[in-house]
Amino acid sequence: MKLTNIKIPSLILLFVILVGCGPRESRSRGIYDRASIRIEAGQMAKITHPSGVALVDFTSFRSDGASYRWRFHDNSNQVETAGAGEVKDSSIKLLPSVRYLPSSDTNFYVCAGPLRIVWSYGSLSSATLYYVKGRVKVELLPDTGFETEVLRREGAPIKE
Repeated sequence: MKLTNIKIPSLILLFVILVGCGPRESRSRGIYDRASIRIEAGQMAKITHPSGVALVDFTSFRSDGASYRWRFHDNSNQVETAGAGEVKDSSIKLLPSVRYLPSSDTNFYVCAGPLRIVWSYGSLSSATLYYVKGRVKVELLPDTGFETEVLRREGAPIKE
């Protein structure tokens, strides 16, 4: 019997990854101010964190994932690094009473240097990124400036 790839609904993904299995009290008090942003083809995400600033540009979207490139400017040593990565959702549904189960090659994390945010499939031209407000700030920019955007964070702590 061959199992086909089935996508995880965004709410289940957000619950499992961001809430986890911590004590019920911490979940109900809303310790983290979770946020999401939809990114479309032709846009890139600028992620600002006290440790540095990153750009993430999705270069291709597929039905089971996406490819991206990134740049990260480290505020502590003023060094910029760059790379590429992939996210993939190859979850399967085991039984009608069991929700979705990520397989071993599933990767929901977009990594740019030391920064990591959660990705979920949207369509063949979009995705949703999940993050914690106050820890990072995420802005969408046109992806035409990926190579030229200046990556430096100056000033006060992050506020959205």
